[in-house]
Amino acid sequence: MLSQTGEHGSASKLTPIQLFRSVIKNEGVLGLWAGNGANLLRVFPSKSIVFSSNDFFRGTLGTLYFGNNGARNENEKLPWSLSFLAGGMS
Repeated sequence: MLSQTGEHGSASKLTPIQLFRSVIKNEGVLGLWAGNGANLLRVFPSKSIVFSSNDFFRGTLGTLYFGNNGARNENEKLPWSLSFLAGGMS
């Protein structure tokens, strides 16, 4: 992103290592995490919904596949096809 805006020098002349050094020199080590808080506020809710819905669909498909309310032994795993389907539905 910084190489696109040209904030730390000409974008065509800086390699990623030079850009890394420039950020540390100009902003300190904490400058490497600038904007990460806003990114977490954007990503965290969406990923929590995806993980929760994946667990729900895996449980539902497990109930349909194994029967008896999804109660199964620890060594009985959901087939990869159903796990893939649960991920796609979430």
